[in-house]
Amino acid sequence: MLQRQLAQNFPFWASTATQNYGKYLGFYVGPEAMHRSWDAPLKKFHQTAKDWGAIGLGLRYSTAAYITYVMPILAFVAQLSNPPAEAFKIEQLALRAAVPGPFEWITKEDLFYLKECYGQCVSFPSLQLVVDSAQKRVYTYENHGYGGLLVRDKFMEIKELILREPLGRYARWNHWFENGPTQVLWRNRLKLNDLGLHTNDIIEATSGAPREGEDRATRQRRTRKAFQKTTRKLLLDLATPYAECRMRHKLERWNLQGRPRVTTSRCLRALQVLRSSTQPRIGAAFLRTLWNGWPTKRRFQQYGPCLFCCDATIQEDSIEHYACCKVMADFRRRFLGLRPAPNTSPIANFVVLGLNMVRLSSDEIIRRGIANYAAYRAMTFLKNTHMDNKEDIIELMGQFAREGCRNHSSSSQIVESFFIQSPSSSPSIHQDLSDSLWDDAVQYSDI
Repeated sequence: MLQRQLAQNFPFWASTATQNYGKYLGFYVGPEAMHRSWDAPLKKFHQTAKDWGAIGLGLRYSTAAYITYVMPILAFVAQLSNPPAEAFKIEQLALRAAVPGPFEWITKEDLFYLKECYGQCVSFPSLQLVVDSAQKRVYTYENHGYGGLLVRDKFMEIKELILREPLGRYARWNHWFENGPTQVLWRNRLKLNDLGLHTNDIIEATSGAPREGEDRATRQRRTRKAFQKTTRKLLLDLATPYAECRMRHKLERWNLQGRPRVTTSRCLRALQVLRSSTQPRIGAAFLRTLWNGWPTKRRFQQYGPCLFCCDATIQEDSIEHYACCKVMADFRRRFLGLRPAPNTSPIANFVVLGLNMVRLSSDEIIRRGIANYAAYRAMTFLKNTHMDNKEDIIELMGQFAREGCRNHSSSSQIVESFFIQSPSSSPSIHQDLSDSLWDDAVQYSDI
């Protein structure tokens, strides 16, 4: 319409291109801006997540890369505009690319609470919580030295203008009238108030008690710097899932002996022990095992032989087989001094470390967690590199066990205390008993 009027009234400007939106300081504004501000960032966000996921960093460093290099791509535009529905679908694809593995071995919501619920060192940030906390920070602190943005006054002014606006124009440009930066900031403030997160409460939670020798100006700067982080944490705490229920649901896959509630609580405690006493990679491998996240052939509905080259009658590339694989049993016994927990099936000894039937000490949990990590690393390594000598594979697992404890003094001491004994030394009486137990377990598994 505008171009037609230009052609009629100003022929000289007839060829001038016009549009009802434009880009200003990184944001698309105007009646037909819609969600254009998100188009380019979402595309870059998804591609960056795939690039980092393709490197194969592991859960801990994938989380760090996502926080440092991936999520900030969307954080800028999130300050003044709400994401479209498509953004959350892309977020799910990006998280799946950042943490590769079998289908739905872990969900988007699980990744948001890795630290709070599942014994990992850090959690993936949620896009929705980043949006809400960023907008709250802008509302509270932007232009703070000159009285703020006066969002409430501007919102009321726009509301009065809408009442005087022709109905046809309002219907045509409804998205712009209702979702401009002012409306977004004001509605975010109302949303957080409804959740009980008022501005003064967040500031008080952020600043905490006065520090020794800290003046008022320094405290205000510190509070402003941590305001968005605190807001996001408070929002996260409001929706924390019931970890025991989720873990119990995931463990149902294994049909374990014992009481499910006891097994679940012990597994959650074991994850906390591994987080406090080992490198993050150990706990990450244990979580993958608990939740059936190994990329085995069986997990992808395919068949393949045991990668550890055992001579069992029935064998396959699956967690169920590796739980009773003789090569794996030899490694656990010879390098880490591990024996099966009494009255426990092979799958329970491997997946939940035998916690379904017995309570284990912290040192025992650490050793079994390290064995779990070594088996996982060896399996992923042997998917791309063929080895047919059992002793070499056992030695490979031993090296991965050492690598898993690298730069961590307490867990390294636990491992090295068992590495002192040569793998080729004659077995003790306890080792003979362990052999017998594992032979029975293999026969039971073959049935």
